[in-house]
Amino acid sequence: MSKCYQAELFVYNAAHTDQIWGVEWTNSNKVISVSADGTAACWDVESGKKLHATPAHPLGLISASASSSPNSSEKVVLNSVEGTVFLWDLESQGIVAKRETFSREKSEESAFSVSMHPSGESYASTGNGGTAFICSTAVDKFGEVQGRLTPTRAKFGMCVKHSPDGKYLALSSENGQLSIFDLATEQVLVTYASHAMCVRNLAWSSDSQLLLSASDDKRLLLHDLRVPPPISQGGHPRLGAGAVAAFSGHSSWVLSASLNSDGKLAASGSADKNVRVWDIGARKSLAVQQHAGEVWAMSDSVILLGTHNGIVHILDFNGTRQRSYRPHTATITDMSVDTTGDFVATASIDGQVVIHSLSTPEAYVFNLKRPMRTVTLEPGFGHRGSRAFVCGGLAGTLVLHEKGWLGHKETTLHSGGEGPVWASAWRTTLIAWACDTGVRLYDTSSTTRVAYLDRPANSPRADLFRCTLRWQDDVTLLIGWADYIKVARVRQRGEGATTNSSTITIEVLAVLQVDCMIAGLSPHANAGSFLVLAYITPDTFADADDAPPTTREAQRRREAHRPELRLISRAGEEHASDALSITGYHLYGCNDYALVEGAGPLGTFWIVLSPQALIIARPRDVKDHIEWLVQRKRYEEALEVLEDMGPQGQVDASIIGQKYLQHLVDDGEYDKAAHLTPKVLATNAVAWERWIFTFAGKNQLGSIAPFVPTHDPQLGHVVYEMILGHMLVNNQESLLRTIKSWPSSIYDIPAVIVAVKAALDNASKKHVLMECLSELYIANHQPGKALPYLLRLRRPNVFDLIREHNLFTALRDDALLLVEFDQELEEKRRSQGDGEGVDFTKPAVPRTAIQLLVENTHAIPINRVVQQLQSNRFFLYLYLAALFEEDPQHASEYADVQVELFAQFAPDRLIEFLRASSYYNLEVAFTICDKRDLVPEQVFLLGRMGDNKRALNLIIERLADVNRAIDFAREQNDDDLWEDLFKYSETRPGSTEIDPIRLIRRIKNGLEIPGLKDALITILQDFNLQISLLEGCQTILLGDGASLQERLHLAQTGAAATCPVCDEPLFIPPPDIGTLVNHQHLVLLFLCHHAVHAGCVPGGDALPPRQGTSLSLGTIGYYGGLDGDFTNAVSEKITYTQEVKAQLASGCPICERSDSGTGYTISA
Repeated sequence: MSKCYQAELFVYNAAHTDQIWGVEWTNSNKVISVSADGTAACWDVESGKKLHATPAHPLGLISASASSSPNSSEKVVLNSVEGTVFLWDLESQGIVAKRETFSREKSEESAFSVSMHPSGESYASTGNGGTAFICSTAVDKFGEVQGRLTPTRAKFGMCVKHSPDGKYLALSSENGQLSIFDLATEQVLVTYASHAMCVRNLAWSSDSQLLLSASDDKRLLLHDLRVPPPISQGGHPRLGAGAVAAFSGHSSWVLSASLNSDGKLAASGSADKNVRVWDIGARKSLAVQQHAGEVWAMSDSVILLGTHNGIVHILDFNGTRQRSYRPHTATITDMSVDTTGDFVATASIDGQVVIHSLSTPEAYVFNLKRPMRTVTLEPGFGHRGSRAFVCGGLAGTLVLHEKGWLGHKETTLHSGGEGPVWASAWRTTLIAWACDTGVRLYDTSSTTRVAYLDRPANSPRADLFRCTLRWQDDVTLLIGWADYIKVARVRQRGEGATTNSSTITIEVLAVLQVDCMIAGLSPHANAGSFLVLAYITPDTFADADDAPPTTREAQRRREAHRPELRLISRAGEEHASDALSITGYHLYGCNDYALVEGAGPLGTFWIVLSPQALIIARPRDVKDHIEWLVQRKRYEEALEVLEDMGPQGQVDASIIGQKYLQHLVDDGEYDKAAHLTPKVLATNAVAWERWIFTFAGKNQLGSIAPFVPTHDPQLGHVVYEMILGHMLVNNQESLLRTIKSWPSSIYDIPAVIVAVKAALDNASKKHVLMECLSELYIANHQPGKALPYLLRLRRPNVFDLIREHNLFTALRDDALLLVEFDQELEEKRRSQGDGEGVDFTKPAVPRTAIQLLVENTHAIPINRVVQQLQSNRFFLYLYLAALFEEDPQHASEYADVQVELFAQFAPDRLIEFLRASSYYNLEVAFTICDKRDLVPEQVFLLGRMGDNKRALNLIIERLADVNRAIDFAREQNDDDLWEDLFKYSETRPGSTEIDPIRLIRRIKNGLEIPGLKDALITILQDFNLQISLLEGCQTILLGDGASLQERLHLAQTGAAATCPVCDEPLFIPPPDIGTLVNHQHLVLLFLCHHAVHAGCVPGGDALPPRQGTSLSLGTIGYYGGLDGDFTNAVSEKITYTQEVKAQLASGCPICERSDSGTGYTISA
């Protein structure tokens, strides 16, 4: 368990007769040693011989210092305990000068440490005043003070050391302060207050920049002169400031330190008897010598090891020693850690019990004068003021120690007579201890013994097989002794308990006998189970009835078996067992092993301790479960468990995953295996290539291809080309997807292009391979070769590609393809839009393609484009029209074709072309316009051809446009045209098409037109007649409208009377005014003012009809306003009334009901 450097050149045995207090190298590679015997010796490292030695001084020599300069003489400065300084000349082999500093008054202090300047011309000393003195090394002036260096806070000077370059002097003092002096100015360069205790030794690096200090605070500190320490507000260095690195690990004072020549390693020696070598860069200890352990204990944060030489080592859970201390002078037999983890109690065969705090200086030492075997601290020791503990040993007593006002008091819980006390355990108020006869319990709350559990009969000797006591919980005690396990539970007594007895009792729940000796016992996480460290005894313990062996061979001790760690249930069933591989197990006995339970960052664990090994046991965890699944080829479940573990898992998922992949491939589940490859193989390029070739061997590259990585990791190009070749033959759609998704830099593009072009001729899906080729050519920076394929594939990005890479020359033979493709794009855009303002009866216009062809006529000749567009006249029209708009001269040779194309596709633009161009044939153009009945264009062409009269006739006859006719006549400046225009006006006098005013206004002043006067008079007369007729019609229409409006108003506002007998209207408006008399019912109006229908009066149906055509009074009243002879109407009505009276038998039917009806009149 220990390691150290052991590269020895020579060992000088008995070099001195007393302790060696210092060693020093000289510039000639010799070693100087000084000793408490008062002598100094010089050694040759090559031969290993002592060259010479100084005479013995009455008091010991404590330090030596030699010059490091190779040019200086070989002289050494020595100083003794009382302060005498010697100058030793190695060449003359004698002391050449001496100075007794202790005898000088005030001018110099007693020298405790000396350091020679590297040049050898002076030395520095320090002592009880804390001041550094610079003294001469000249023989005649040896010790003469040349300078004095005083630190800021002078205390006893412990060590003084020159830097290798001779520029600085370091001085350490008793109060932990370090002072660095500049020897040139004799001023303090920097002051460090890094240590809290005395600094005993100093060491410089070879470049004089680093200073290592060793202190009683158990630390080494590294200071860098290039990094000044922080300064407090008072101007003084702060305590602990200035160090750039700290080294902790020694458990006692650090007495010496040294740096190697390159400043990478440091060595230190301590009062803990350890020598440590440190890595300066890593800030950790590389080597340390330590002793084997006897007993162990654990807290929540550290592991404690007690050794045979009485030292306690404190380790972390990684096994790195944090610190050490030595409480005893002999073997430590037991240790107990407080539940707070702050206090540690140790018991030793030296008869002492020591309680030590790990965080404070608090400590207690108890000398019980008999070898101790057990010690236990009370629960919560660190939080209790009683500071109680129990201890016992070979004296056979168990003593309770408690802190009181006057110190600790002792209470004997168990006295002698039952053998030594071997073990103890304390939980809550219950203390259990084991002696030769059995186990006893004590209740501190009632200060009484609770119970006694005896040892089974015929048990082996108690000192050979140690008793193990463990509290499983507050009321359950586990006892393991020899081959028996007892489980006892503490219970409350019943009501019948006496007042002097304890209120609790103990009940044995289980007694198990096992087939081994119990070296350790601990409760397990599984309820009701125990973890047992089993010691299998050799055949040396014979039964009492057996005869003793008689031969030497039979009497020889048998070799022990391997210890086992067993999991046993409370019912005695063994659930698990592991044999432990421990070096030298055949030599050990039961008491050489121990089982200690602890809890660390990873959960509960157990430490199995042996003299030569330490084994950490943990409960079965997820990692064990995964291994169990893998052994049974349940790989999928194992990977699922790994995913649940997350990145903190310590199991290599790749190994398990690849086993699973092989299992799936062997079973033919290629798709499932391929799907798992990214998760399993991750960034392992070698594994990826191996598995891809495995799939290739099974002809299953298509399964793994979608999962092959293209970066992180990137595989060899051969792998990618192999996959692309497989897709070319078996799945061309996958090939296209892969080419688009993979970076082109990972495979050889030209090789793939050759393979795809070879397969294109015989391919059934040529469009897929064409797209593959276009992608490959673009990736290979050959967009011109990709253009024909993109046009055939109708790819929308083709125009951007052409412009981006200036591919116009590549379009010379593909103009028709480009225009057709653009038209298809326009059709798609129109169909995908809302359709508003779009004429779907007309074809889509490929503007982008046409514009591209027109803008690049220098690269795409016009004649080649026209030749290709002949098959589609619409495209040809668009192209030539765009050319004409760009520059009319560009398409001059195709002017006649343009006339026909404009007439076919854009007649409204033909006149513009005819006016702008002068390259077309007039007769051909007129023929085309005549066929398509384009009159304005014919007029224009006739005018250009000189046939003005025919042109004017077309304007008048077909267009009927006077303005245009006049403009045409004026433009031609021809009198005959004016004559024809006026003749047309004369022949159509009723026409409103020619406005004389407009005609006259259009004639320029001074223009003579024959016959104009007569023509204008005729036209004006015709217009006057038309105006008179229109005014008469207007008068008639206005009169009829007013009359009808009045009748309508009267009809809408007049009252409507009803017959009181039948409730029907008395007068029903006729549908026609001519049928008014015949249509109306006969109405009788009585003098009582009641009016009824004649049909509603008895006898009214037999009344004679009304004679004559004159309107009745009733009719006049209803239709007032109509013409009629009022006098005749009254006479006729009187006559008819008399006839009616003669016919009616009674009067008014309404009044008869009330007997008051009188005369009547008649209305119809």
